[in-house]
Amino acid sequence: MDKKLKPKITQKTSINLDMLSFVSHELKTPLSTMKLNVELLKKQASLDQQNLIKMLDEEVAWMIQFISDTLDLKKMDNKAILNLSWHKWNQWIKSIQDNMEKTVHLYERNLKMHFPDKETEVYMDPLYIRQVLFNLMMNAIQCSFKNSLIEILWTQTEAGELSVEIKDHGPGINPKSINKIFEPFYQDTEKMEIAVKGSGLGLSIVKKIIEAHGGNVQASNRLDNKGAFFKFTLPRTRAIF
Repeated sequence: MDKKLKPKITQKTSINLDMLSFVSHELKTPLSTMKLNVELLKKQASLDQQNLIKMLDEEVAWMIQFISDTLDLKKMDNKAILNLSWHKWNQWIKSIQDNMEKTVHLYERNLKMHFPDKETEVYMDPLYIRQVLFNLMMNAIQCSFKNSLIEILWTQTEAGELSVEIKDHGPGINPKSINKIFEPFYQDTEKMEIAVKGSGLGLSIVKKIIEAHGGNVQASNRLDNKGAFFKFTLPRTRAIF
């Protein structure tokens, strides 16, 4: 990309996010009210009306999720919102493993976590890192084959970082998209196995959260060409012996 053009695009994206965040904040309350009213309609609707109510419910739910994602992305501009503390990684991830497995099974996929023998303590915000894992997992679900395996593995590197990898079994990432997939609102629907209506902000939020922790995130295709590969690092760790 032209070096003179990149700052202008970055500035324009920031302005657009500012405007979108303002509008999203204003819409949050009326949409929540609408969601409650849809729930009431469900109880009163006839069988013929159920499909229409279901469609309305899904659209409202998507709009609420879009607003939540937009506000999350904007919040991550302020690193001070992180509530950082030390956590035993293996122990912590076991606490969310059940929910992750249920989500994967809901979409007819399988999940395997590779637990190393040694425990590692990581300096992180557990709520935001949970969001990172779920966003990457949902991306893997959307882009993997039915009944295929999604793998999550991690290790402490020689540099003292925690390196976390998420692998899926699917068509992989379009080479033209690899440098774009962390941009806000970018979606490569061509490679999606499940047509899920998303905000296009999930991977952007992942990048913001990891960078706020001082780490980095990258995406590529697996060396065996059997799917996509995402990796993120968290820099502040300490081994437990």
